[in-house]
Amino acid sequence: MTDFREYVGQASTSYRDWVGTAAAENDAVGPDLYRVVGLDSGSWIIVGFDIYGGGGDGEDVFVYAVNTEGDATSLDAAAESDGALPVTSFMLHDVAAQQVIDTMQQYHMHLRVSAIGDRPVHVIE
Repeated sequence: MTDFREYVGQASTSYRDWVGTAAAENDAVGPDLYRVVGLDSGSWIIVGFDIYGGGGDGEDVFVYAVNTEGDATSLDAAAESDGALPVTSFMLHDVAAQQVIDTMQQYHMHLRVSAIGDRPVHVIE
């Protein structure tokens, strides 16, 4: 049987000239992520988001969330029964990437040219 499900993977572009990682921290006193994206935190748990942009085409922001129906313990059960966490993908038509970033106290995006692979980078100056 063929698996036609869509899985959320690592960030990628057509040519992958730059690759890397990102990390962020919630801001307890700043704008609320759930309010910005329009989801009820009592019914949904946001588990990820993707931000796409470049080339003058604007940007697209997607949020991935689990409908908990008020029961956050269902996350573990849902992941165990399927082997992956089933999420709903929301494309945020009226939300800019900066609005999502502004809900974070701090964030760090690290990109490196793909030609160097996983070689350590030693800062000397």
